[in-house]
Amino acid sequence: RLGTEPFSNEPLEWTDADFDDSGWVSGPSSFGQGYAFLGTTTGVDAKFSSIALRKTFGIPEGLLGSGAGFALGVDYDSGFCAFLNGTVFARRNCPVRIAHDSRATASRSAGLETRVEIPEELLRQEGNVLAIIAFKIIDAPTARYKITPRLLEIESDAPGPNQFPDPGFESENSTSNWRIEGTHRESRRITSDSHS
Repeated sequence: RLGTEPFSNEPLEWTDADFDDSGWVSGPSSFGQGYAFLGTTTGVDAKFSSIALRKTFGIPEGLLGSGAGFALGVDYDSGFCAFLNGTVFARRNCPVRIAHDSRATASRSAGLETRVEIPEELLRQEGNVLAIIAFKIIDAPTARYKITPRLLEIESDAPGPNQFPDPGFESENSTSNWRIEGTHRESRRITSDSHS
């Protein structure tokens, strides 16, 4: 569907933790077209302006409530909006009207990761669902876009921007088994790197 029709009956129902995504396909990050080293190429020959992604994850034992923090790392072109268990917590070039046929509010090329802290009050020990809608700046089939989301644990005692990921949490939860809504997809595995 990839922006050719809504992702769920109600506009944002697909962001809820209990939404049935069994009809969606799975694929590895990164997602997009027109960029090298994509895990899943989407939207070939399709006119669309957005793609919806879902990821289910749990928090490693002993981390929730321990003072450790968690973040969403995203490299993107051109916009996205992220939800955790149905609640929005991150917006970058995201339109006011979050819908399958909306577009990014500004242009941005991929190549630099943005990190957004995940509010701890939104997290559960198990059954968390991170839902992301990524937006293109135009809906032309040839328009390139990319989104590379990953889940990060951040050091609780690291000063300011020097927070960094725990490789165990990142490698277990960040790159594989994302649920993707849409058609015209090709999925392939790639060599792991910091943005895979």
